[in-house]
Amino acid sequence: KLLLAGSVRDGLEAMIRRPLVIVHDREASRVPWETLRVAGIHPALEGGLSRRYTSEGLSVARWRDERVADGTMRVLMVVNPTLDLPGAAQEGAALRETLLRAGAGVEMVQGAAASRARVLREMGSGEYDVLHFAGHGFFDADDPGASGLVCANGTVLRGADLEGIASLPALVFFNACEAARVRRSGPADTGSGGRTRRIGGADRRGVSAQARLLGLRRSSSLAEAILDGGVANFVGTHWPVGDESALAFSRSFYAGLLDGAQLGETMLEARRKVLAAASIDWADYVHYGNPGFRLGPEGD
Repeated sequence: KLLLAGSVRDGLEAMIRRPLVIVHDREASRVPWETLRVAGIHPALEGGLSRRYTSEGLSVARWRDERVADGTMRVLMVVNPTLDLPGAAQEGAALRETLLRAGAGVEMVQGAAASRARVLREMGSGEYDVLHFAGHGFFDADDPGASGLVCANGTVLRGADLEGIASLPALVFFNACEAARVRRSGPADTGSGGRTRRIGGADRRGVSAQARLLGLRRSSSLAEAILDGGVANFVGTHWPVGDESALAFSRSFYAGLLDGAQLGETMLEARRKVLAAASIDWADYVHYGNPGFRLGPEGD
């Protein structure tokens, strides 16, 4: 109610069953739009919700239009480059097995092998539809364009590094947390039961609103850096995500992609899957890009 005028809320209520796209600038990127509720209904859980970022500096998205001959979805997995996220390593192994069983092609680069040069080379090869990154992100508050993904030895892959690449993965999935902390863990990931989120040693419920907004801005600015590099679609998180929620979301998300569903549909079903596990992390995941984009086999 503080953000939206009554007439806007009325309009949203009238179309609550339809997919919603939030178009915003950098300042509005800090708002957790996925938690929006109108007339008791969350659009992100009803018709689906995605975002589009408005900036004069964004590059034109570049990805390989044609699919490989057999129509196989190719996934580049970059896992735990800094070797300090055991939860990400476990997620990577489990997700790799799930993708291979489903018939996807997977190249897994992890630990010290995930150097900035190696990741850039793989991303620019034109062989992959998706980059799945499970590791740390880096945010520079003074220069958001310097933000990026932390590779082996602490080197950072920034959006500007992608400028000379002609063909990029159509989707970057950043299933990780901020650079200053590891992913939280807990058997239920419920927020009310199990363990609560902790930031800098403090219970999340005791963190000031200003600090929470700073955390959201980190995630959003990382998305800006990646989109500015020419990536068509970015999926990331607002806040530190639980291990069980991260894996549940990933499995559901990729199952939808492999079935040829649109990105907006895969986000919706993955959020519902996390909600069914009684976790508030259903609202954690953000999609920037085209909800109608799909990575199904040729002819779909």
